[in-house]
Amino acid sequence: MLVYRQDFFNAEIDPTLGFNSVTKNIASLVNRGYELSLNTTNVRTNDFLWSSYLGLNFNKSLVKENYVSKEISAYRTAGKVVNLSGYETSSIFVFKDAGVNEEGYGILEKPDGTKLVMNYRDPDPEKKFDVRRLTHDDMVHAGTIIPKFVARLTNNLSYKDFSLSFMFIYQGGHILVKDSYYGQYISGGTANQRVNKDVAKAWKEKGDEKKEGVLPKIGSDIYFLSNRMKRNVIEGDYLRLRDVVFSYTLPQSFISKNKYIKDCRIDLRGKNLYLWTKNKEGIDPEAHGIRQRFYPVAKSVSLGLNLIF
Repeated sequence: MLVYRQDFFNAEIDPTLGFNSVTKNIASLVNRGYELSLNTTNVRTNDFLWSSYLGLNFNKSLVKENYVSKEISAYRTAGKVVNLSGYETSSIFVFKDAGVNEEGYGILEKPDGTKLVMNYRDPDPEKKFDVRRLTHDDMVHAGTIIPKFVARLTNNLSYKDFSLSFMFIYQGGHILVKDSYYGQYISGGTANQRVNKDVAKAWKEKGDEKKEGVLPKIGSDIYFLSNRMKRNVIEGDYLRLRDVVFSYTLPQSFISKNKYIKDCRIDLRGKNLYLWTKNKEGIDPEAHGIRQRFYPVAKSVSLGLNLIF
């Protein structure tokens, strides 16, 4: 069972309960995966030792049944985490975009090829964009936010009184929905601080629609749909050097001269010193939510002294 709170299924809640959201079993799912652990001793001599640990995990989850209405508002679920029958757990559905028109309004393309100009001000009622007309079938499945592949590689090396260990972690097979400019107005106050740098790609004048990567003009999107487009879906794969520890243990010949100290080790530790990401946006997958970017995971270096009395 999948227990989840989702406000957009409010239509199924008994109004006499006095609540507009409820936590309930909404689906049943199946998980299938593999796990592999491998410990090796690569080199062993009198003074030198090199050992490794490799952990590999693969998991794929599929929603088999859904116990809520499938008549879901596309506007309220686009770019959000949903669980629907026949799809992966924690899936994301988005709209496919087809650039902008000669007036700077974004163009939404349905899976059947139909194109809608997102102009909510069009005087023609037939052409005026109405987000309420969009359905789940107007979106495309972008993937899941849950990594399918997880790996960890740890190496431990020691030579006499010195030791070095370092660990890489990898996660992949999932997606991110990046933060973006979506055609909102730029107003005074603190609003300027929240506008994404992609605003520089916004349509400004006729002819800009022919440029590669052009985005809807400023003030063209009051429905926040432009940041729920397929163009904002990026791959979440990353490889990070999580830990590096270099240690020196004082020899017993030196320790034995002090009757109070039984052991002494000096550690130089580094955390998160290297990051590779499959996305080219400079986004740290471990510091990104759904359309929200947070401060990147910080690098750190510390020096420690471990004494045993």
